[in-house]
Amino acid sequence: MVIIMGITIHYTFISKNVNKVNKAINLARKYAEKQGYKPENFREEGELEFSWFGLPTHVRDFNETIKWLTEKYGKPPIKVKNRIGINFINEPKGVIYFCKSYYGNDYVDFYYYGILWFYYKELIDRNKWKIDGYPTIKQGFIINTETTESFLIAFYKFHDYYVCDEFCKTQPFEEKEYLPNIKHHIVFCNILEIISQYMDHSYVLDEGKYYQTHDPKKLAENFGANARMIWQMVSALLEISNESFMIGGKIDIDSKEAKKKFKKYKPE
Repeated sequence: MVIIMGITIHYTFISKNVNKVNKAINLARKYAEKQGYKPENFREEGELEFSWFGLPTHVRDFNETIKWLTEKYGKPPIKVKNRIGINFINEPKGVIYFCKSYYGNDYVDFYYYGILWFYYKELIDRNKWKIDGYPTIKQGFIINTETTESFLIAFYKFHDYYVCDEFCKTQPFEEKEYLPNIKHHIVFCNILEIISQYMDHSYVLDEGKYYQTHDPKKLAENFGANARMIWQMVSALLEISNESFMIGGKIDIDSKEAKKKFKKYKPE
């Protein structure tokens, strides 16, 4: 099973004012309703902890990661000597540490970075995970469409801070999804703009570039270019594999039928 991603909106909002958070959520909900959506209440218990990722320094410059973590949380990451737990900090920020790790055939310079991650209680209980995290509750609203991932605006409290840290993939994979997903993507970006007006810190990375440009034509071009790249990749993989594939988390492709259907996408 191979999972291939598409265009995604990543967003992080941070505020210390619960009244502004509630106002932002209510205004965003009303806007969504005016656009024909049906936001549903969302409330889930869980625990906050770091999620860790490691990279060799020769593969990716750690300064790029530090820059990204600073943009994401509005503050530079703290540098530590080894892995720490969430209860070592009292404000939302990233963490980074350097070490030697085995890579290829030798030990090389490595760095690990940690980001805040909300683990749902239901998932913790089901997998019997032992997490010494920060218990909290995520609440807000969720919008479900038939052609995108669920769009979630929900904040959890971490010490004196309220944090919304989510992502939503809007990539269309079939022709009938293009127009609906252009609308969904634009509405979601507009909701994020409403939220950002009330936050102490906002970070939005829109891979479709609409949030930055407000240009629906550019968004449509990015959707198309990304879809062609994905289908070409699938076509190439099908030439060397008999596995089935999951595209974007929602389209199952049986390899036997796919080899015929996607032959036209084979790269030159």
